[in-house]
Amino acid sequence: MSERERTDAGTYAETLPLDAVRDVFDAVRGPVITSSDVGDALDCTTEAARQKLTRLYDRGEVDKRKTGRTVVYWRTGGDRITPDERAGEEHAERARERDDARADRPDDQRDAKPTPTASTPHHTDEDGDIVDDVAEGWDDTGDRLDARKEAARAVLAYAREHGTVSKQEAKEEVRPEHPVEGQNARTWYRKNVRPVLNEAAEYDQSERAYRVVSEK
Repeated sequence: MSERERTDAGTYAETLPLDAVRDVFDAVRGPVITSSDVGDALDCTTEAARQKLTRLYDRGEVDKRKTGRTVVYWRTGGDRITPDERAGEEHAERARERDDARADRPDDQRDAKPTPTASTPHHTDEDGDIVDDVAEGWDDTGDRLDARKEAARAVLAYAREHGTVSKQEAKEEVRPEHPVEGQNARTWYRKNVRPVLNEAAEYDQSERAYRVVSEK
């Protein structure tokens, strides 16, 4: 049976990945967006945009209200998915991490941290200050807080070295070396990385990635 969504008029909505709709919240000056914002950013109809925003609303990822004749949407601060979906994601993440560790490192080096080299990106003092400022609002202490801050610094360093950093690059290129206990890839990015990128970088819609901006 087809999984395509129908609009209220009975026609099929255009196929849009939910991640692309989520990214519009980062690309558009908020804190609220409309279906027209999504339509303009993703070059789709407002009806298709509304269908996807409704999906995010039903999942608990966004909230909405009507103001005048316009419905506005904003992020609730959480990616609420079903328990089965979350368990599946976390199981898959753990399996991939175990496989990567076995494939890339000898048994006696699995817990060793990588030795920095000339090509290893290093964060700047400015990066550290930004991360420290953002982390003041994080509800963590000790080693876990340090791990979250180090993950954010590493993503900023990656962005400086490569020019930009996308969500996928952060998860695939940085997270394996800077995981945070108890966080899957989505939570790791949402909790540690995105808040810092929103402060330290500008979102490049054409690249669908963040570009770090240094203060003069």
